[in-house]
Amino acid sequence: MTTKNGKLVALSVIPPVAPIDYDNGFGITAEIEWLVYGSMEPGDLANRASDVDIVMVAPIGNAPLPNLHMFPNLRAILIASAGYEVFSPEMIPEGCFVANTFEHEYSIADWVFMAMMILSRRVFATDEAFRNQTLRPLPETGGFPLDMSESTLGVVGLGHIGAQIVKIARAHAVRCVVTMRTPISDQEAAEQGIDRVYPMDGLHEMLAECDFVVPAVPANNETTGLFGKAAYDSMKDSAYMINISRGEVLDEDSTYEALKNNFIAGAALDVWWAEDLEGLATDDPERRKWSEKPFWELDNVLMSPHRSGFTSSMLSGKMKFIGAQINRLNRGEPLENIVPELSKGEALTK
Repeated sequence: MTTKNGKLVALSVIPPVAPIDYDNGFGITAEIEWLVYGSMEPGDLANRASDVDIVMVAPIGNAPLPNLHMFPNLRAILIASAGYEVFSPEMIPEGCFVANTFEHEYSIADWVFMAMMILSRRVFATDEAFRNQTLRPLPETGGFPLDMSESTLGVVGLGHIGAQIVKIARAHAVRCVVTMRTPISDQEAAEQGIDRVYPMDGLHEMLAECDFVVPAVPANNETTGLFGKAAYDSMKDSAYMINISRGEVLDEDSTYEALKNNFIAGAALDVWWAEDLEGLATDDPERRKWSEKPFWELDNVLMSPHRSGFTSSMLSGKMKFIGAQINRLNRGEPLENIVPELSKGEALTK
């Protein structure tokens, strides 16, 4: 699977969110030429379209995507993230595989636990009040925060990220409960340190016992708006929402109202409803808000611009995994993490 000049040609469609070492970062043994989408003129890309074997893409926010059908010899779309909700089957050319990439579950799980601690210990409010000499005694500021070993964490979805979140939480003696579409056995749950597994129709029952709630599901028709008014009504008013899945999993209006009116104690939001990564490099304040609601006015929200997974090991891990995928493709071997509902390739052969 090589082009006429003996090299693979890969088109990188990655937003400017992190530096990428195309020459040395992937560990690719095949001869390869990288084309970078953001630095090419449309005419230049059209001239090279028949050469492109691979498209590497990170479909985050409103990052632009090329028309994939313009590449007649495309064999693989390698998604540099777990989510693939921006793709639909009709967008994928015939003969093309689609595979996603993880390697971020460790850094995201660390961020989730950090957020749990920051929120429950009221870190920012305490820091600000202490700096301003306005800090009051603990009984006047909500009393002693809940200890992790006395808390319950509810994780919605038990994929790569959800399982790692449970692992980190259990190391701190947090009680963990899970709701998932295909429940696992009691033995499997016990082996992973999960105290109870609920089916998806038991979500609200699970929420009622949680001090922290973490959605770890993909965005699709079943999960969009999963957390609306009824879900927030089921949660304790002392509970915290931590969203690292996708913004649309939370109903935007209901989430804002729950936080503004203290129906829940607070939230850490790393994913949003109108993400604009390129907007972070502009001076346009409207492109920096990422929501129709003024979450930035609320003092019970920890805000993060889709960076919970961004660490040096995450970046290097993703690059090495994608490099291994490209080597597999070059050798005519099956790819890992194939997304079956999108892929249209036949069995790989050299």
